[in-house]
Amino acid sequence: MNDDGVQVGGDVIYFSPRVELSALENLWGFIALARDRLTIFGRDLDWDAEIWDVTAAAHASGQGRIRISFTGLGQAARPMAAGISDFARAYLRYQQGLKPTRGTQQRLAAFRALDAAGDFSTLQDVTRITPAHLDAAVQQIGSHYSEAGAYRIAGQLEAIGRFLSDNSLVAMPLQWTHSLSRPGDTVRIGREHEERRARKIPSQRALEAVAFAFRAADNPSDRIAAAAAALMCCAPVRIGELLRVRANCEVVRDKRNGAAQYGLRWWSEKGVKPEVRWIIATMEDVAREALGVILELTSEARRIAAWYEVNPGRLYLPSDLTELRSQPVMPLGAADELLGLRSADWASRNGVPVIISDGVEGFAFEALEAAVLAKLPKGFPVVETATELSYSEALFTVRHNEFRTDRGSSRCMIDRVSQQQISDCLGRRVDAGIQSMFNRLGLADDDGSPLKIRSHQFRHYLNTLAQRSGADQLDIAIWSGRKSTAQNRAYDHLTADELLEMVREALGEEGEHLGPVAPVQMRSPITRAEFARLAVPTAHFTEFGACIHDFAMLPCPRHRDCLNCEEHVCVKGDQVRTGRIRALLEDTRRELAKAEAAVQEDFDGADRFLEHHRRAMARYEELISILTDPEIPDGTIVRGAAMASRRTLRASTLRLPSGNI
Repeated sequence: MNDDGVQVGGDVIYFSPRVELSALENLWGFIALARDRLTIFGRDLDWDAEIWDVTAAAHASGQGRIRISFTGLGQAARPMAAGISDFARAYLRYQQGLKPTRGTQQRLAAFRALDAAGDFSTLQDVTRITPAHLDAAVQQIGSHYSEAGAYRIAGQLEAIGRFLSDNSLVAMPLQWTHSLSRPGDTVRIGREHEERRARKIPSQRALEAVAFAFRAADNPSDRIAAAAAALMCCAPVRIGELLRVRANCEVVRDKRNGAAQYGLRWWSEKGVKPEVRWIIATMEDVAREALGVILELTSEARRIAAWYEVNPGRLYLPSDLTELRSQPVMPLGAADELLGLRSADWASRNGVPVIISDGVEGFAFEALEAAVLAKLPKGFPVVETATELSYSEALFTVRHNEFRTDRGSSRCMIDRVSQQQISDCLGRRVDAGIQSMFNRLGLADDDGSPLKIRSHQFRHYLNTLAQRSGADQLDIAIWSGRKSTAQNRAYDHLTADELLEMVREALGEEGEHLGPVAPVQMRSPITRAEFARLAVPTAHFTEFGACIHDFAMLPCPRHRDCLNCEEHVCVKGDQVRTGRIRALLEDTRRELAKAEAAVQEDFDGADRFLEHHRRAMARYEELISILTDPEIPDGTIVRGAAMASRRTLRASTLRLPSGNI
């Protein structure tokens, strides 16, 4: 640590408060450190600017312009109060160095809420913040954001409070946690679930419109966007991952049965290494065709990018305009054709004067050349340093103005497709008057309203299909590019009715379930499927599986002793709930040891506890052995009464969505 209270470790600069200084003096030191010594967001960052443009420094894939606006909460255009804005700037810059994030908006939203909650004309600075101010900020967050968004932003507010307290930047230490509850995502019935499902998954009409646009779109921007949507229907990728794909992303391998398997190579946004996402056989043709459309429409842009890479400092000219390089003046008409727009207007905006030479009105070639080269993307020829992706390799490299329908595409300048451009084609900003590809094709929703799809809805849709088909949770996580199977839960939108129908189908067929529904004679006047529909009127989730007891008829007869109940089912292959049963077994084993010791010491009633724990442990051990038996296929339903029949288990073939029972 140096004399300024700054700890330097490797390439990282850490702030350390000085105990002999006041909170305000430490605050000034922290702000000075972030302003004068850090280079996050660029060395030439305009510290006092109301808006920071950090596009070049952020390297966020396909997000277009990235700006941090130090303004008030909601639609307020007023600047953030001076008493908090400098600390907000310092905190955002410092934390981006320690804990980089692709987006800083949640951290910024926490500061905006704090700004709205505290009277900083009275507080003057953040050193006087109290838990009451943080509580008031949480109320502001709750009134401006959705339940899920408010919970995440409140977590950032809690981190800010902890940072202030840990680094002696407040007059009184803060011991504060926010009061918002984590939004539940396990409720699968009622209007709330249906509304959440509708927000997360594209409607049937929207999917049909995408398919129609894939065939009928006639301009390059719509064709690229529709093909991108088609690829997102083939594998659960994030839009940012799609936009960083290389042109040579196709992978084909031979499977053991001799058939070829088709996949695409992606770079995950969540820290997972580059990987191949295999395309299911029914979607292979769609993926090949969609990729072919994009390759065709973007090939010229990649060729231009490759030319610039080997000819730095020179203006690219198409083959029909190469003779202009030897002429001192480029005529207006030729410049119009080269730029794809009215060159006089473009030149005026970019400081290129119109000249007349030998009766030819146009531009000095060198002046136009310099102006065009200045318009090459920042960082050219590299798109992303993290993945070493160049513009000549990127699948979504396009000619400048390729997504503008009011002008032609440039023949000498290139761009990268942004998330905003794809989103606009899918109708994200149709309410703001931005035309979508659906508008241009005359497509509307069933009620006549404009069609709108968010790119992330395709990912939710494919994950729900995988859950419905009974895919293993680890397979879903790998397919989706996730680090943990726990993240699958947020993308599972199966309804209670769908789950119930799967259980009914299992119980309705001989050999596809484990354990009897009830004693019933073989001469039943109704089919097994009909009886299953009567016997399983409802289902709800438990810690270890699912309960099919009808609570409308009778309260729980077991007092939640689920694993000893014949109306409770477990699913082979559900690693999360199997882990909970293992934990329960270990707890029971410890309790059994205590009961044995109590019996040895002649404690009154200890023998009854001993017998209970012995029966419970035997039950749990048998259940664990079933759920870990490699001969029993994943997805098999395990019901209470038939646990002893291992042959029945091995004959069972039902597949259910593990992790959702």
